[in-house]
Amino acid sequence: MKKLIALAFCMVLALFFMMKPASFQGKTLDPTLQSEFLKALEDHLKSSVNYYYPNSAKIIDDIYFQGNVMKVLKTDDPKTEENEEKIEEYSSNITVAFIELEQQRDSMFIFKKADFYYYDLDKKEVLTSSQVFSNPEVKTFFDTYKDDINKKLSLFSEILLLFIISFLITVPILIMVFHNKGRSSIINIYLQE
Repeated sequence: MKKLIALAFCMVLALFFMMKPASFQGKTLDPTLQSEFLKALEDHLKSSVNYYYPNSAKIIDDIYFQGNVMKVLKTDDPKTEENEEKIEEYSSNITVAFIELEQQRDSMFIFKKADFYYYDLDKKEVLTSSQVFSNPEVKTFFDTYKDDINKKLSLFSEILLLFIISFLITVPILIMVFHNKGRSSIINIYLQE
């Protein structure tokens, strides 16, 4: 009886950790849309993210849904009294993805960065968060992964950095130890009379 209860408990835990949160209203992308999104994202990252390492973007999780996009076409000029701001709002198929990518600096140090990216499947353009954040699906998806947004040094780069720092500390000490071996033990030769 105890074995059955333990087995049932393990199965419930396994199902709990394998399921996505039930609050998502969207679906995940099919492979053709996902490859189209990755191609557009790759072009966007090459042009907008400094030190981006090509073809390193990986989708951790994604959803797509029919939602509203709000674009500011023309901003208001504060020097004039009238409101000149023009906003376009339309309905479109939107993809929200949590992406992990790599940034390579000085061809030695690799940073792993995780962030959100938004894509309009109908107009085939990358969106900003301010254009789609009015959708409840985006807010729910963001709340799920907001603690995972980070940028950190990869393990290889951390080890390399520690090696460089230890090298900077130990080499001067070794030079001092071995450089003083060739000197005489007599401090002043004129005092030895």
